[in-house]
Amino acid sequence: GETFDFIVIGSGSAGAIIGARLAECSQWRVLIIESGDNPPPTSVIPSLFATLSNTEYDYAYPAYYDEGLGMSRDSGGITMPRGKVLGGSSSINYLVYSRGVPTDYNLWSLVAPGWSWGDVLPYFKKFENMTDPSVFSRPQNAELHSTDGPVAISRPDDNPVYAEINDIRIDAYRQIGIPPVFESNGPDIFGVARPHFSYADSRRSSTAEAYLRHVKGKPNLYVAKHTRAIKILIDPHTLQAYGVEVINSKGEKMRVYTQSEVILSAGAVDSPKLLMLSGIGPSEELVKHGISPLADLPVGQKLQDHPFVAIPIVGKLGIHSAISNLLVPTQLDEFPVPFLSSLFRLDHIPSTDPVDRPQFQTFNLHIGATASLLVYYGCKTYGFKERFCTSLAKHNHIRELDIYQVILMHPKSRGSVTLRSSNPLDDPVIQMGYFRNREDLVMMREGIKYLSGIRNTTYYSKVKGYIPQLDVPGCEGIPWDSNQYWECFARSTVGSMLHPVGTCKMGPDGVVNERLMVHGIRNLRVADASIMPEISSGNTNAAAMMIGEKVSDMIKEDYDGETFDFIVIGSGSAGAIIGARLAECCQWRVLIIECGDNPPPNSVTPSLFASLSNTECDYAYPAYYDEGLGMSRDSGGITMPRGKVLGGSSSINYLVYSRGVPRDYNLWSLVAPGWSWGDVLPYFKKFENMTDPSVFSRPQNAELHSTDGPVAISRPDDNPVYAEINDIRIDAYRQIGIPPVFESNGPDICGVARPYFTFANCRRSSTAEAYLRKIQGKLNLYVAKLTRAIKILIDPHTLQAYGVEVINCKGEKVKVYTRCEVILSAGTIDSPKLLMLSGIGPSEELVKHGISPLADLPVGQKMQDHPFVTIPIVGKEGINSADSNLLVPTQLTEFPVPFLNSFFRLDHIPCTDPVDRPQFQTFNLHIGATASLVVYYGCKAYGFKECFCTSLANHNNIRELDLYLVILMHPKSRGSVTLKSSNPMDDPVIKMGYFRNCEDLVMMREGLKYISGIRNTTYYCEVKGYIPQLDVPGCECFPWDSDQYWECFARATVGSMSHPVGTCMMGPDGVVNERLMVHCIKNLRVADASIMPEISSGNTNAATMMIGEKVSDMIKEDHGIVTRC
Repeated sequence: GETFDFIVIGSGSAGAIIGARLAECSQWRVLIIESGDNPPPTSVIPSLFATLSNTEYDYAYPAYYDEGLGMSRDSGGITMPRGKVLGGSSSINYLVYSRGVPTDYNLWSLVAPGWSWGDVLPYFKKFENMTDPSVFSRPQNAELHSTDGPVAISRPDDNPVYAEINDIRIDAYRQIGIPPVFESNGPDIFGVARPHFSYADSRRSSTAEAYLRHVKGKPNLYVAKHTRAIKILIDPHTLQAYGVEVINSKGEKMRVYTQSEVILSAGAVDSPKLLMLSGIGPSEELVKHGISPLADLPVGQKLQDHPFVAIPIVGKLGIHSAISNLLVPTQLDEFPVPFLSSLFRLDHIPSTDPVDRPQFQTFNLHIGATASLLVYYGCKTYGFKERFCTSLAKHNHIRELDIYQVILMHPKSRGSVTLRSSNPLDDPVIQMGYFRNREDLVMMREGIKYLSGIRNTTYYSKVKGYIPQLDVPGCEGIPWDSNQYWECFARSTVGSMLHPVGTCKMGPDGVVNERLMVHGIRNLRVADASIMPEISSGNTNAAAMMIGEKVSDMIKEDYDGETFDFIVIGSGSAGAIIGARLAECCQWRVLIIECGDNPPPNSVTPSLFASLSNTECDYAYPAYYDEGLGMSRDSGGITMPRGKVLGGSSSINYLVYSRGVPRDYNLWSLVAPGWSWGDVLPYFKKFENMTDPSVFSRPQNAELHSTDGPVAISRPDDNPVYAEINDIRIDAYRQIGIPPVFESNGPDICGVARPYFTFANCRRSSTAEAYLRKIQGKLNLYVAKLTRAIKILIDPHTLQAYGVEVINCKGEKVKVYTRCEVILSAGTIDSPKLLMLSGIGPSEELVKHGISPLADLPVGQKMQDHPFVTIPIVGKEGINSADSNLLVPTQLTEFPVPFLNSFFRLDHIPCTDPVDRPQFQTFNLHIGATASLVVYYGCKAYGFKECFCTSLANHNNIRELDLYLVILMHPKSRGSVTLKSSNPMDDPVIKMGYFRNCEDLVMMREGLKYISGIRNTTYYCEVKGYIPQLDVPGCECFPWDSDQYWECFARATVGSMSHPVGTCMMGPDGVVNERLMVHCIKNLRVADASIMPEISSGNTNAATMMIGEKVSDMIKEDHGIVTRC
């Protein structure tokens, strides 16, 4: 079954609101389960409300009376309409908008703090769109209403006939002591008024209409119609709700799951039924039906309702009183007949009820003369016996008829909802429980007697009005108009206002707490009229909508930060790929957190790569050398460029595309099964779009490459000048024993070639460009730029990652949460830093900074890098050797200077390194003559001292200069990344650790000596080339060109290729396992260059992108979802 963040059972007065409001959080996938279908067209027409009862849009549950009640009814009970349609009962009710009075909610707050009038009024106003302008002309009323909500509320002006009828009845109310008031939802509690309705502009404003219709098509809101919830899935051990079992529209049983909550909003009848079917309810009741109890709670046991008794008063005689009936067809878009509402108290009756809330509500329904057939069939439709209906209808033949409904607002009697069986398709057993407490019967009797006094008011006296003596079964022989008669009349004819509430009531002795969470059950709320601890003083639809609005905010508060399925920290060479690939699964919401911004325009121009270092796009971390190294540098160390931009270092690097050799990955697989060359090659090919057609002309090369990926790889043809320069250097390499090969990513491991680059068609192909730019606007992928992750949130008890704390673009600290995983892809420097700030790392290091350790792992302790030393070889003299410099401006869309790449081994040096991987890489960078100023400032930009840079630049005044970078591929020395402090804004402490193992220094010396032999090759001999003796601080006392000199030269000038790896290395003794899950921590992976157990033989960007592709598939496999959008 599908998984959602929230599952809302029921789309009624509260449920539709909850679903729509939760779906406002676009990171949440919300499912509404609805047994019915869309409302029919007749639903939205205000006057046709009565046509929807007992149709396919109505559950029409039978509800039972106790013995001695309902004698006038055919069944001895009633039918309880409940909306089986989107919008629930708000789509089929009688549209009256009555909120109740402040005391109602202040009483709620005694058992459920947070539900006082002051707490709930904002939520009434939140859904209300009051279209009656007269309300806002009165300040005391205006402050209670709003025009900002989606539910339209109106009170259309009466036509002249209806207005006259209503005015007469209002005066009659006034004469018996019920004064006219401006409105029944205003500051005046007691009085009579024309009511407000939940419609406007000729359309019913149900919650389906007001909430769901307007968000139709919202991609994160799913509405399963014709789908019946039959059980809430609850783990019997943890008592945690995790899903819902349903019967879908095809009649199939299936399950849907939640990662957060189930919100039960099926109404006061179906919510308790479903709880009991799921094992929550009175144990005795559950056991009776063979259901294992999970929580013994008073579910269904406190049913309250508004019982009513209708008093008919016969009015004016004559056919002319039928005029109002003739106007009914003209009122289709409004309430069809004259209609009034009142609230009142009878203080002469002893009562414990608060004096500031009404005991009674009335509705007055006027029917003109000659509508007796309508009266008869209406009476029959409501379940009354023939004799009763006939005796009522005959009084409407030639006289008008007013029906006064006397409604008991706060009965003390309670009914119940119980199970008929354990079959979820069986109707529940609804016992209305009316008049079980005799006080209710006495109160109803007195209310009837009080209202019957209307017959004696001026109008009714004038027209000789009367209360007819009806044929009331069960009341025969009782003196008419006596107390006994009216009690019998009430018991025989009592009906329901269809306002059931309280079956899952709030409170310590109820079913839910004040946050509407079911007592004893996790991740399960009830939110509908069933939770009311006391029934409100009026029609309950408004209060149910308020509950929907209020609980929606509660849920949002309880999940205060945004929640995603996956949070990827870092948008670099791996992170951008992971985010994009996970977002292919459109059911997942994916967040990428990136401290930087979009790459600047110069980022995509291949030749301008060097312009991005030490800018706002670069963290430019200081990195430290051990004592005795870096004597030629101003700081005794280096600056470590790290991309602070979408695409990370792939957006600012030097673009060389070098994957390493098979042996690299076969060695990885010794500590991390599944990472051999055969395992990783498909992922190199997955991201690669090889645009060099010559590759595919050679079968051995072709099988190693692909054109299907998003990352464009190219090797543009050299211009004639660059081609000649490169050919000369290739021949020089050949003469010292490094043969030309077709490509450095092919089957030939050692040799020299023109390299491949991650650009094509004049644009850098960073991961920002190749992955993120192409899916910009994807609805389930969110990229938080200028947002710094400062801590991974990990539960200290379960050791489970559940989110990330960040500083957002406004400088505010906020938290974001994950349902599935956090994937840390911040790179070799920032990934270990963030792990340590989050309590994962060497315990001693963490404690030193006041951080409580959660997992003692060697985070930051195994840093590897490619150290390099540059040998300058001076070449041809003369201004003609400056030709290549003149062509640089023409190469803006390609690599700007002649450039070669080689790999080689020196097998005469004792070494344990495998023979099938190179020990060295070189890059050859050619600079034509007369570029000495560029050489000088370039040298200075890389942190070298003035004396060193001057001595180098001098040799380029009138001679060409080749810089040969000799790069140690697999040093045995290790550096480290540690914390400067517990302040996440402080840079980490980066110790490069070069030459800590003396074998590395010997290897570098031999590599320098070997490459220096190029000076003796044909070309350099012809042009009298030489290696200049530079001013190298710290090496003044060593004979030039001796072993001691080259060792000193290496120590003094060593630089970094900026390829740090291994600080969160894979393996049993590392930080992550072969699935890149952090040891001991659940739901947390690291996926970037930091996980490499051995540094690859070449530039590490390609290997890092491969990691991004591979881990994306791992995550999909581990979560069992691989479907693409």
